[in-house]
Amino acid sequence: MSLADTAKAIPDWIMFLFGGCGLVVIGWFVRFFSRKRHREEFKQLAGQLIESARAERSAKEDRIGRLHEEIGELKEQLANAITRAAKAERRGDVADARGIIQELRESRDLGRLVSVLQIDRDLHRDQLIERDYEIADVAFLKGDVDVADKMVDEILALRPDDMNALNKKGYIHRLRGRVEEAKGTYERVLALARRARDPKAHAVALGNLGVIYETRGEVDKAEEYHRKALEIAERLGRLEGMASGYGNLGNVYFTRGELQRAEQFFEKALKIEMKLGCLKGMARAYGSLGMIYEMRDELDRAEESLRKSLDISERLGLLEEMATAYGNLGLVYLKRRELGRAEEMHLKSLEIEEQLGRLEGVANQYANLGLICRRRGELDPAEGFLRKSLDINERLGRLEGMANAYANLGSVAEARGKLHTARELWTKARDLYDKIGMRHMVEKVQGWLDGLPDDDGENDAAPDERGGPTE
Repeated sequence: MSLADTAKAIPDWIMFLFGGCGLVVIGWFVRFFSRKRHREEFKQLAGQLIESARAERSAKEDRIGRLHEEIGELKEQLANAITRAAKAERRGDVADARGIIQELRESRDLGRLVSVLQIDRDLHRDQLIERDYEIADVAFLKGDVDVADKMVDEILALRPDDMNALNKKGYIHRLRGRVEEAKGTYERVLALARRARDPKAHAVALGNLGVIYETRGEVDKAEEYHRKALEIAERLGRLEGMASGYGNLGNVYFTRGELQRAEQFFEKALKIEMKLGCLKGMARAYGSLGMIYEMRDELDRAEESLRKSLDISERLGLLEEMATAYGNLGLVYLKRRELGRAEEMHLKSLEIEEQLGRLEGVANQYANLGLICRRRGELDPAEGFLRKSLDINERLGRLEGMANAYANLGSVAEARGKLHTARELWTKARDLYDKIGMRHMVEKVQGWLDGLPDDDGENDAAPDERGGPTE
């Protein structure tokens, strides 16, 4: 006879009794029936429980009446639970029934039974959550975001208000370009942190929301949130949070073209990361400083800093940081007109970004590959890559990426002699840069517009010397 059949064969009067004890008692039966050698002990214990229940029956008549209607459903649930228990036992997950029996012998109390089962349930739930966290962390390192996502969902199913898991879920949303879902998740963490009066979680949520606002081109709001997060970290003396805050504010100033200010914040972040011995943080800081040097055309210094970032990232297997370093090295080689090396770096970056499913990174590398084709005079492939980049950035609502794509597509149109189209695209780019607050790019693109002839005739300026925006 199968375990499920055994459950269905249980007399109604026994089911009636244990229906009165609540669903949690079924969990004990699941464990108990899964081990045949304890059935004799069960019979003895059942007799004891029956006598105890009869003594209390008169006080529970109303409740018994309601529970009587649930017996049929409970029997089916018990059968299903026993089947699951059998499977669990084969996996080695069922707790030792002898321990539960001993607890009950000592107490002979239904309340004690409930307590024992609740402790056992919580123990296994915590163990499952811990294991899911471990799997998720390893999956992130391997770049298997789908597995990590599944583990995070399991954690949230067991513990819906787990702020750490919610932060991971928000990060996955952001990786996949689901910006509004990420924002909603981080706002939920912020509300939970405030309710729990947890300043560390509060600061983390503010920082994550700052990143979302920066992605959406709301740079002033991003700065506001990052400053609030930094203030909390400084008040707590939490170095890790301070390093993150300095790095995030550096990104804001970099976006605005305030390179000196950005450099100061990236250097502060690097100093703290080195003090903490946090290699991942050091890799990010070296990468950020490398981009400062690249923007200033200090290409040797930029390559040195980016190589430091890449070396650490490769040693630790940090895929996201590796992709960023490869992409930024490609920009250095592009400026040196080493197009073959630049292409190699951007293709490596694109491969990792696609593996991670990080749409923002994919869009960046399409744009950079488009610039390489543009430099080679391969206008059709250049336009194809830039259109792909624009499509993704429009889907993400990422204003800076859209502005860059419009600017570079304008350069392609100019090279084709389509000056009216170039004017339209550069105007779109200029207006988006203005909306973001990127004054340095507004001035740059306005200069291109001013250089176009009024009659859509040919322009004497060499297109390759325009130095279009990069990602």
